[in-house]
Amino acid sequence: MEVKLTVQTILNFFALDLIFNPIVNFILPINGLGVFLSFIYWGLLLGLSYLLSVFLRKEKNT
Repeated sequence: MEVKLTVQTILNFFALDLIFNPIVNFILPINGLGVFLSFIYWGLLLGLSYLLSVFLRKEKNT
């Protein structure tokens, strides 16, 4: 992975976390199931931020 793509992925991750974190905290209470689902949330958020970075780089190059 290139350095620019890595940095953009990290920035997108933090931005998406700021957007979706209040919603997820309202839906998922803090308990055993909430902790398990939060790992799924972080994984989905990381994948989405990477895909968004790739999409934005393709749009910039075209």
